[in-house]
Amino acid sequence: MMVRAWALVALLLVACLPLWAQTATDATLPSVVQSPVEYPPAAVSAGEEGTVMVALEVDASGRARDVRVHASSGHPLLDEAALRSVAHWSFRPATRKGEPVAQPIRVPVAFRLDRQEGAMTAPSVASLGGALLCLLGTAVWLIGFVWSVVLAKRRSILWLSGMVAVWIVTYPIFVAVHWSVAKRTLAVVLGGLFLCFLGLYIAPSA
Repeated sequence: MMVRAWALVALLLVACLPLWAQTATDATLPSVVQSPVEYPPAAVSAGEEGTVMVALEVDASGRARDVRVHASSGHPLLDEAALRSVAHWSFRPATRKGEPVAQPIRVPVAFRLDRQEGAMTAPSVASLGGALLCLLGTAVWLIGFVWSVVLAKRRSILWLSGMVAVWIVTYPIFVAVHWSVAKRTLAVVLGGLFLCFLGLYIAPSA
């Protein structure tokens, strides 16, 4: 008699298993429908990247409620942007027995900058200005240099060859020996050198 009773219970359990499985599979989790992410311009300029784990509750209407940071990215700007973004996301609510229900979930919000390997960046205004100053300074220096050579040529042909070979060394000597001639071009030469060095200083610091 006991054996028959246990057999009947076992048959009932086997018969109810599909119903239990159907009830279990009838429950679904929330899913994201729209997920726009706001990347703060200040974070982009600072090169900040990271992933924020956001905890929230998706209510029966598919709206985000009680949005909070579960795991920080390490950057306050990204954490705040993740909260603002998720608060405006659209969700498909969880269901239980075919009816929408509220369900707490966690979603990762990743912030990644697009870096193309080998991509060339546009030169800054300062770097362009420095390059132009270098060109202008070189032109002014050449004018002063040629002018100095022309004035010195009648005095001594040796100054011409020496200034061309090692101008940076011979020019101070030329100024000292031929001051009456050199003083006419000294301001031009020094002005050109100043512009060159100013351009070199500005361009790398940009």
